[in-house]
Amino acid sequence: MIKRWPKIKLSLIIANLIIYVGELFFLGVALPIGLTVLGLYQLKPNLKLRKIIHYLSHLYGRFFLGLIKPWVPIDIPNPNTLSKYAPCVIIANHQSILDLFLFAAQKETNFSYVMKSWPLKIFFFRPFMRALGYVVVDNKSLADIENECFALLNAGISVVFFPEGTRSRDGKIGKFKSGAFELALKAHRPIVPLFFENSGQVLPVGSLFFHPMTLRMRFLETIFPDDFKNELIPHRAMQKKARSLYLAEVNQEDC
Repeated sequence: MIKRWPKIKLSLIIANLIIYVGELFFLGVALPIGLTVLGLYQLKPNLKLRKIIHYLSHLYGRFFLGLIKPWVPIDIPNPNTLSKYAPCVIIANHQSILDLFLFAAQKETNFSYVMKSWPLKIFFFRPFMRALGYVVVDNKSLADIENECFALLNAGISVVFFPEGTRSRDGKIGKFKSGAFELALKAHRPIVPLFFENSGQVLPVGSLFFHPMTLRMRFLETIFPDDFKNELIPHRAMQKKARSLYLAEVNQEDC
């Protein structure tokens, strides 16, 4: 049997061409500026230059979201939420690589991700990710990861976890790992949950095509470690509370 390629509407092809050409154009203009600031930071690392790199990274995300907006509008009711609690521990569900860009829809710019090493393979992103203090978890002990996160929080930089540990292919909420909750408890910092809706449908895992749909982002109830200090295992209670908030958003039974 001959395998047939799925039919793709011409309007969708044109939309994606505009997105990718616009992305390349912006990178061509912005990359020299970013590399200049990055070079200055590498010569003399300091918090001021690091904040500028954070801002430039956020600006790149804002441009990208503006580029896809005609086909993929974004609905986020309270974009200033993170700024009220920073530095904090941020958690988010994860459906698509697009989730990394979606953080630019809110106002806070000063944060770093806790992530696996594969994004470092994108050569022109790698030096920026390192300068931004992204915490790569591969082949590191929990103590080393926590120490890097503590250093970021102490410098006023929030840290982002995807507690499921991997992307969901069906939109369901997976089991949560405990790292973000243990960190928040030890650092005495609040956990701010961010829920992404439809990112997996807009840019599915393994696809290069953006599909028109409204993306929704909502900040869920903020979790304060002090509210759980009398629990038998406080970080586990926080973990259970956080996952219940996400399950409620997708009307999913706990399992």
